[in-house]
Amino acid sequence: MKSIKEKAENIQLGYDDIQAPAIGRGFVLGANYVLDEIEKLLPKDGKPLNDTGKVLLWRIKDTIEQLKGGLSK
Repeated sequence: MKSIKEKAENIQLGYDDIQAPAIGRGFVLGANYVLDEIEKLLPKDGKPLNDTGKVLLWRIKDTIEQLKGGLSK
């Protein structure tokens, strides 16, 4: 799975040198904003969930972290 940063670098390839950094930063900021909003909707702990729900919650949170992978906001 590619991180948001890696995907932004791929998107930048189609733009000239002046536009590319701004487009890449905009993509990263927008994508991270969406992931942050999704994280707010997830339960903070798995207490109300059964074991399957807890595993699903862990996988969602892990995937979000992988997608953000190595980015500074």
